[in-house]
Amino acid sequence: MALLDNAGSTARIVVAWKDRGRQRLTAPLGDLLAVGCALLPTDGGLGLVPVPTAAAQVRRRGGDPVLMLAARAAQSLRAVGVDAVAHPALRRVRRTRDQVGLAVAERHGNVAGAFAAAPDALAACVRAGVREVVVVDDVLTTGASVREAVRALRAAGVRPAGVVVVAHTPSPRARPTEK
Repeated sequence: MALLDNAGSTARIVVAWKDRGRQRLTAPLGDLLAVGCALLPTDGGLGLVPVPTAAAQVRRRGGDPVLMLAARAAQSLRAVGVDAVAHPALRRVRRTRDQVGLAVAERHGNVAGAFAAAPDALAACVRAGVREVVVVDDVLTTGASVREAVRALRAAGVRPAGVVVVAHTPSPRARPTEK
């Protein structure tokens, strides 16, 4: 589930938050992500699993923005009575190229097999009271990263209840023409 189109002002907000150090935008973006998570038909004990960010990007940005987004969303959900926790159950097991500028097939090939669930992911979910897992990310462009995240979780015996992203980048064919 995508909550916004990643175009116009939304795209500028996401870039300012993720690449220009506007950390104060984590709160409203995380709150928005929480709304999407709350709309999923889950049965309590919600674990928000962020798509893992590349180590180089974490260093460049001074932190993992998607993990911070998941933590804020979990906090917002708890504030309204939903038992939720941000659970970084995935890790990168190999380096990937930056996805920017890659074609659809290149993006899927770039991240194929790049994620794995932490060795104790399933046990950690159970200990944390997580009954449902939701994969979360900031922007979905082709779906390659979230598809790989779901694959890695399923390989570890964790079946995600869904995927929620703040924004989806519409295909060029779906974008309205500006006049």
